[in-house]
Amino acid sequence: MEEDIPMLLEWMEQEDILKFFGDPLEWIAEIKQNLKNPEWIFHFIAITDRPIGFCQFYDTEKAPQGLWSFETEPTAGIDFFIAEEEYRGQGLGRAMLSELLHFIDKTENYKYILADVDENNSIAKSFLLGFGFKEHKKGLVRFNLEDLEGIT
Repeated sequence: MEEDIPMLLEWMEQEDILKFFGDPLEWIAEIKQNLKNPEWIFHFIAITDRPIGFCQFYDTEKAPQGLWSFETEPTAGIDFFIAEEEYRGQGLGRAMLSELLHFIDKTENYKYILADVDENNSIAKSFLLGFGFKEHKKGLVRFNLEDLEGIT
């Protein structure tokens, strides 16, 4: 929601998030625009006892041009992070990703999930591969939603 924007900006300005997500002001401008008319991208704040992270998914056919633009099957792209450092390493990223993928699956609009992982972000890549994503194309890992059964 609009009232989450200052918190999200603060998170995105953290050095460890900034180096992989790029200009926070560009992200915030895009998010503000899409909050008004969410036709192709959907944003969420992850909350435990307080807000701890961010995730989003988008329709790769409707998104601006990028690595994800040439998928032939119905595909959603995702981005996510745990912003609050004291909540990292506790399995909450896995729980957040699982909940996001189950939410996307319930839309019945997609067959695959893509993540574009920065080549220097080996932690994120290992995390996604450990979750069940597979190498897809240069810079992309992909998850088949048919493999979601049994993942909680």
